[in-house]
Amino acid sequence: MSWVLTLVIGSISAATTAWILVAGVRRLALRFDLLDVPNERSLHRAPTPTLGGLGIAAAVGVGFAATALTSSAPTDDVAAVGLFAAGVGLLGLADDLYDLSWWIRLPVQVALSVAFCAGLGPRLALGLPGLADGDVGGLGYVVSVVWAVAVINFYNFMDGMDGLAAGMALIGGTAVAAASIVAGAFGLGLLAVLVASAALGFLAHNAPPARIFMGNVGSGLLGAFFASAALVGAGRHDLPLDFFVLVLAPFLFDAGLTLARRLWRGEPWYAAHRSHLYQRLVVAGWSQRRVDLVEGLWMTASALLGLAYLRCGDAARLALLLVALVGVGIFSRTVIRVEGRRRGAILDDGTDS
Repeated sequence: MSWVLTLVIGSISAATTAWILVAGVRRLALRFDLLDVPNERSLHRAPTPTLGGLGIAAAVGVGFAATALTSSAPTDDVAAVGLFAAGVGLLGLADDLYDLSWWIRLPVQVALSVAFCAGLGPRLALGLPGLADGDVGGLGYVVSVVWAVAVINFYNFMDGMDGLAAGMALIGGTAVAAASIVAGAFGLGLLAVLVASAALGFLAHNAPPARIFMGNVGSGLLGAFFASAALVGAGRHDLPLDFFVLVLAPFLFDAGLTLARRLWRGEPWYAAHRSHLYQRLVVAGWSQRRVDLVEGLWMTASALLGLAYLRCGDAARLALLLVALVGVGIFSRTVIRVEGRRRGAILDDGTDS
């Protein structure tokens, strides 16, 4: 039962540390005027302290230190995931402090991803129904780098509302932890538990109405964790990449669809906007708490589908993928209906006046 004790100690340590340190970061952010000032594309209305992701990062480190007496040193894979996430988090911190241009951020993200994937190796266990797992040669590097850069940026795109990104870290991290431990990847599972627990401690300050934001340092750290955990899980521990796609589906779909729509319309993909599905719901009149609840239910359903996916054969996996697609369709349709009712109400008000 030593591994259970390790998980409990790590979880409590990370959650408590995040809760305490994020409060301290908030005071420092207020003192040094490190605020996210709202603009016409923001969902918040008052300047809000940022850089709460520093507390998340520190909490994960404290959690690892607290478990040192009950667990062995982290494996090379886990150390690589931690270093990669820390590197992307530092890039996010620089962006928070100096407002880096996208043409600086993106090349650095690619370079970090190339270095991480080169260390991981080309083996990428795709795990899709009908496709064999195994070495896919040089294609593995390309797919791995594209995946890493995409998830990092998609996670950042989705960090635009109180509690949303931290909620994904809590729910998604818990699912990754469960799958990793069952697969025998205890080090990766412990890291996921620490990330989920730190997100829980952060949520105490970030749930609507948020008293602090995680900033790009936080979204970069979390996005890099999920991206690299998927590559390590797929390449080294027989956790198929599509499991992680299912777990992250609410973020991947919303960010991917929105990015595609903006590119199709000729809009700059890097510019701030309010056209994500969750933003459109808030603009249409839903409260952030209500959107968080619906998104949380979607995240939980996706996580459970992902865990069930690991226990099924190919036929059942295809069925679960179809269920996931149905869920995507239901959420998209909900957004359209809410916006339609909003437009109808506005037209009625105009007619009555």
